[in-house]
Amino acid sequence: MERYFSLETASSISASFDTSQFWDLEVIGIMAQLKEVSRSQIFNFGEGGSVSSMPIIQDNVLYFGCCDRNLYALTLEGKELWRFTTKGIVSLGAENHPVIWGDMLYFGSYDSYLYCISLEGKEIWKFPTQGKIATTPLVTERGITFGSEDGTLYHLSHQGKEVWKFRTRDPIASTPVPFGGLLVFGSFEGNVYALTLEGKLVWRFPTQGNINKTGATDGKLFFIGSWNNTFYALTKEGKEAWRFKTGGGISSKPLVHEGVVYFTCIDDNLYGLSAKTGKLVLNFKTQNLCTQTPVIKDNFLYFGSGDGNFYALSLETKKVLWKFQATGPLFTSALEHEGKLYFGGWDCNFYCIDLQGNLQWKFKTSLSSPVTIRIETGSSLKYSEVIHQAEGEKEEEKYKPGFLGSDSGGSTQYQIKNTYVMKSKYTGGRKIKSMSSGWED
Repeated sequence: MERYFSLETASSISASFDTSQFWDLEVIGIMAQLKEVSRSQIFNFGEGGSVSSMPIIQDNVLYFGCCDRNLYALTLEGKELWRFTTKGIVSLGAENHPVIWGDMLYFGSYDSYLYCISLEGKEIWKFPTQGKIATTPLVTERGITFGSEDGTLYHLSHQGKEVWKFRTRDPIASTPVPFGGLLVFGSFEGNVYALTLEGKLVWRFPTQGNINKTGATDGKLFFIGSWNNTFYALTKEGKEAWRFKTGGGISSKPLVHEGVVYFTCIDDNLYGLSAKTGKLVLNFKTQNLCTQTPVIKDNFLYFGSGDGNFYALSLETKKVLWKFQATGPLFTSALEHEGKLYFGGWDCNFYCIDLQGNLQWKFKTSLSSPVTIRIETGSSLKYSEVIHQAEGEKEEEKYKPGFLGSDSGGSTQYQIKNTYVMKSKYTGGRKIKSMSSGWED
């Protein structure tokens, strides 16, 4: 069955595209817009089957959050043990993940709750905030500390009771990092904050760009990236040690390894800088934006890209050893465990590959439609949605929003740069439900 999109412009000129080119449209449309915005869009994601978080493994059980509102527990062979369902996206963020402390598992959801559940998937308690939660909670013997879209950093007891809170002016999507006896984190307002363990402000450092990822430390310096296209190294006193300019917003947690700090950027690059001086050591360019923290194992660096490839890069030769091609963009960080690499995809699959790039298994999440995304530019939002129902689909998958690039077909409207609107209408064994999309003030 042939299916075509018509492209209508303001001057009524039209053109057609075979939907086999979905991937190209996806890259040109959503990805290009993401590179142009001046702040992170992490709180503008809708629901779908895309895997939203980095996995963790404990006692041969793998846990990860998903945009279908579930936290999954799988065997290391990819068999589902259980799922815990919330009312929002779970642990969204390239390196965000649930945290296990003792026999409890902690994680946040876009339904504004921080959850504490048992390792068997039973709810123990949940704590309400006034906004979506897109951070990894910091869990220590003192309690649980995490940020929310409501601009507040919360510290709770292990029983889920509020101990203290610290308010900023904008959303928090950065997990606090212990550094020099302080807790350091960033806010969308552009400030890096350092608090005492009791939640009192010690210093703050302005970056003039929103911060949505956690930093890292080598014990002497604190490293963090901003959406003002700058990567910073800060001292324990909150003073700038050095900075490095990139070609786009920095949307990954840095990784420090043997004196080099590595991070990825939405300018499509993986960077390696001298932790001491900020001098460029490694620069590897992919074919699309990168948002993940890389993994280092046996002198190889492993990471995925929005181009759909998962790369194995030699730190010695700076050459690609191999690359694994997924069926969609890869935006979440991977986990290496006993010679296997585990990571989620925008294509609604969770993957396990070996260190030679061979697929071991993949797990399909509960929804086949990838997530929607709304692109915020100033006071407006651009967004893409796919609504479809293929014959034989499960009832809960009817008319689910998705990402341009779904292979399921349907009725689509997509707005690019406030000028172009893509529309499709086709039948042939498909039930069509119309929808509208566009700009919101």
